[in-house]
Amino acid sequence: MPLSHSVFVPENSKKVIIVGGGIAGCVLALALDKIGMKSEIFEAREIPNDNVGLFHYLSSNAMNVYKVLGLYDKLKDSGHICNGVIHYKDNGKKLARIDEKSSLKDYGANSIMIKREYLTRILRDEIQSK
Repeated sequence: MPLSHSVFVPENSKKVIIVGGGIAGCVLALALDKIGMKSEIFEAREIPNDNVGLFHYLSSNAMNVYKVLGLYDKLKDSGHICNGVIHYKDNGKKLARIDEKSSLKDYGANSIMIKREYLTRILRDEIQSK
């Protein structure tokens, strides 16, 4: 029997506990909210540390998820559209090159490079606005 795309959330559903308030925890909380489920995030740090890491590359697949969550334009406007990515081995030799000039046309979303602090701040602000 094929799976349905609809989600049944009973009125008396319990709250989902999320351990970790980083990017994945925040995205999970927003996705759960989108389907009507309550969640609560528990984070070890008292104050968010947005500057752990510098940048995040968000592929067109990821940006399509953020589109569903209503964050595509905020993220795109806070980052830089990527036209391609080159991966290198630890010895400096080129491992792979990915051409992304047509990702918007091919996949419905641009790939972007965004500072981690902007990404985490946008996610937290969205959660706090709920």
